[in-house]
Amino acid sequence: MPPSITSVGSPSPSSAVMARVSLSPPLVGGGGTDANAKCSSDDSDLTTCSSPLLGIFLRTNADAPRIDASDMWDFLTLRDLYQLRSVSKSAHTALEMVEYNRCRDGKDYQVPFPAFPAILSTPEDIQNGAGLFTHQIASLRGMIRAENANTAFGALRGGVLGDAPGLGKTITMLSLIANTSGLKPVEPKEFYDNQSIDEHWKIMRTNPVFREEILRAIKHFRESSLYPWLAEEVSPPFKDERFPTLASFEKFVNRHMRRAEVPQSHLDLFRRNVNAFKAGLDKRNRRYFSNEKGRRMLFERNLVPCSATLIIVPDALLEHWAEQMRRHVNLGVLSDFGGTRGVVYVDGVGDLSEARFPLNHRQMSLPSAFDLMSHAIVVVPFSRIREQHTSAKKRTAAYAFNQYDRRRSKRDSESLAS
Repeated sequence: MPPSITSVGSPSPSSAVMARVSLSPPLVGGGGTDANAKCSSDDSDLTTCSSPLLGIFLRTNADAPRIDASDMWDFLTLRDLYQLRSVSKSAHTALEMVEYNRCRDGKDYQVPFPAFPAILSTPEDIQNGAGLFTHQIASLRGMIRAENANTAFGALRGGVLGDAPGLGKTITMLSLIANTSGLKPVEPKEFYDNQSIDEHWKIMRTNPVFREEILRAIKHFRESSLYPWLAEEVSPPFKDERFPTLASFEKFVNRHMRRAEVPQSHLDLFRRNVNAFKAGLDKRNRRYFSNEKGRRMLFERNLVPCSATLIIVPDALLEHWAEQMRRHVNLGVLSDFGGTRGVVYVDGVGDLSEARFPLNHRQMSLPSAFDLMSHAIVVVPFSRIREQHTSAKKRTAAYAFNQYDRRRSKRDSESLAS
């Protein structure tokens, strides 16, 4: 049974600015939308006091011009929504739950932040007054609670949505995806011996022999215009006090590459290379890394975190999911850059923003993993998973045979030599 939900009152005309979410309680003390309301002492660091645009969004600036709901996302992206909770402790607390005022029963409901941006918010949906049903909101609250029951790395969580046919399971699942879109999974804790790493880094930083290893770690930044300068700056030996620790080297590279606006996937690869450094410099745990459990821990820490959601569907339902997203998902909201391209990838079709319906499926190879992880949603059919699984089994079998053949050849050589 889905959890029960309670309404928080009827919608008011002033909520027009917030087509999808509105604050409850208001961040600013007093009347909330009163033009003369002042920030309390606890909220003195809120940018709503000085930012008219943020004030418009948070409905704390009564003198601000009204913005039509369909135009709101010309100013804000989903990343902006998440950053609102970082404004202050008060903002974080106030934004834990927000109002959803587009339910089909005409009532407002408390839902987890940031509600369900992008869902049922296309111009056609807004014109038709589309919104989620009560049972969908109840299911979403239960699913979000189940997914956050245990957020530790590797913990099992989630569940099964078993609504009857015709109750809008596709829209419900897309709403869940929109609620967490852009958030990366929890990463495993590090277990390296930092003292041992720092000791060996001191030797490495003064030895020009390690220049090749350093350059290999930053090779993914070669397309950046800053790469020649960076390669010169981080090439040992360091005769001054630069980079006394591996952590300071990592921080320096990340800071300058972010300023150069390199893709996040390249920064993730650099982080993986730094982890390989740590494993190599951690002499105390070298023996531990050689056993099965240690190799597993290294593998987990070399994984690149990804915020994309993978949807695996029966082949016959691939077009249904693509059509539902085309009609009811505002792709620009899920994009960090406001455009519609690079948000949803449909296997056999390509970018959803360029798809033509009915879909024209064709055999095409999947983009690279880093191209796929830059999307918010990736949809693939069962047949693709079966094909990939079969190929992986063949590669594993071929590798195992080669290893066996090498060992047999080595034994034959040793027996002949003896």
